[in-house]
Amino acid sequence: MTIVAHVPKGFWSGNGGWEFPVPLAAGALAIGLIGNGQYSLDALFGLKYSDSLVGLWWIAMAVGVVLVLILRAMFAPKAAAKTA
Repeated sequence: MTIVAHVPKGFWSGNGGWEFPVPLAAGALAIGLIGNGQYSLDALFGLKYSDSLVGLWWIAMAVGVVLVLILRAMFAPKAAAKTA
């Protein structure tokens, strides 16, 4: 979503660009891939999750990506018709 909404507006976030959203997305991706470790609420409360949840997470992410692509195709702004 960040790519669709912010990249066409340039780099600087003052103009609605991608300067701020991209580092946030990179941080979220890093935490998602590496894990949040000992500083997480899961570790604090001693919660353990089964490995089957990882597969469900991947399925949920794939469904989300497909839905975003479908919605983008459905609601993408139409190019203005050129007059001769």
